Amino acid sequence: MTRTPPTRRRFRLALAAAALAALAVPGSASAHAVPGIDYRFPLPVWLFALAAGIAVLGSAAAAAFATARPEAGTARGNLYPWVRRLRLGAAGLALASVLLVIALAGGLFGAQEFFENPATILIWVDFWVGLGIVSALVGNVWDFMSPLSAAGRFLERRFSALGLTVLPYPSWLGLRPATILVLVWSWMELVWDPAREPRTLAAIAIAYVLLQLVAMAAFGTETWLARGELFTAVARSFARFAPLELYVVEPAAPCRAGRCVEEERIGCADCWLDAPPEGRGLRLRPTGPACGVSPHSGRAAARSFSLSSRPSSTTASRRRRGTQTWRPSSSDTRPGSPRTATFSRPSSWRGSPSASPSPSSP
Repeated sequence: MTRTPPTRRRFRLALAAAALAALAVPGSASAHAVPGIDYRFPLPVWLFALAAGIAVLGSAAAAAFATARPEAGTARGNLYPWVRRLRLGAAGLALASVLLVIALAGGLFGAQEFFENPATILIWVDFWVGLGIVSALVGNVWDFMSPLSAAGRFLERRFSALGLTVLPYPSWLGLRPATILVLVWSWMELVWDPAREPRTLAAIAIAYVLLQLVAMAAFGTETWLARGELFTAVARSFARFAPLELYVVEPAAPCRAGRCVEEERIGCADCWLDAPPEGRGLRLRPTGPACGVSPHSGRAAARSFSLSSRPSSTTASRRRRGTQTWRPSSSDTRPGSPRTATFSRPSSWRGSPSASPSPSSP
C-alpha cells in the first residue's frame, strides 16, 4: 500500500480545516470590539474560509525564504549617529505618555460611547492596530516610547539605589506570561462585550499597568519585559520582520534580560540601552531574516511565543562550537542590574550569532 506524501496530506488537512471553519462561521460577524458594525458577506462564507486557508498555506513558502540570516557584510552602515540627533526616543515617550493620560481620563470620565471616547479609539483602533504595523514595517520603536517600560526602569534604578534585590525568574515559565496575556487580550477584543465600554477598558488598563509594575519590581524590569509584558513581546516579535535592526557595536555588560544569543545583541533593546551611545548601532537589513533567530528566553520560549518552532541546523552546529557561561560575581555592581554576573567565553568562541547562553538564574 502506497503512503500519501506528507505535503499532500498537509494540503488535505488545510482544506478540511477551511471547510470546518466555513461551517462554523456565521453569515455575519461583528467587527472585533467595535459595536454596531456587522460584516455581511456578499459571497458564500465557505469561499472566504477556503481563500483564507489557501493564503495561510501559501505563506509557508514565503516563510522558508525569510528564515535565513543574510551573509556577513550584507547589512552595513550605522544609522544611529544621524538618528540620535533627532531625539526620537524622548519625543515618542512624551507623546505616548500624553496619549495614555488622555485615554485613561477619557475612559473614566468621558462619554461612554465607543466612537465618542478617546479610550476606545486610542487603545483598540490606533494603538493595538498600529503597534503591529509600525513594528513590522519600521522596527521596534515601542521599547523606546513605552511609558510602562520607562516607569519600570525608573523604579528599578530607585530600588537598586536602596540596595533591594529581585527574585529569580522561574526558568520553566519562559514566555508563558506574555503568551497568556496575548490570548486574553485577543479574547477581549473579539469576544468579550464589556471590552468596548470605555470605563471598563480604562479600569483594565490601570490594573494592567499596576500588575506589570509589581512584576517588574519582583523579577527585574528587563527580565519581565522580555517574558511577561504583552505589548513588548508583540512588538519585538513583529520587529523581527522589520527592515531596521538594532545591534550593539561592543557589549558593555551581560544581557540583563538573560536572552541574548549573539555577540552583537541583535534586536535586544535591553543591551542596546545599556551600551554607551557610541556603542549603539542601527542599520538596514533585508526584511524578514530575523524570523529564524529565536532569542533565549527560558526553557518554554520556543514553544510558547516564538515565530520559529525549532532552531535551524546551522544554529545547532554553531551552538556545539561555542558556549557562553554566566558566573555570579560580587564585583559587578552596575546600577539597575536585576542580578550581578560576569560574562566569560572560551577562547575558541568567535562571536557565533547563535551561541546560547546558560544563565544561572534566568
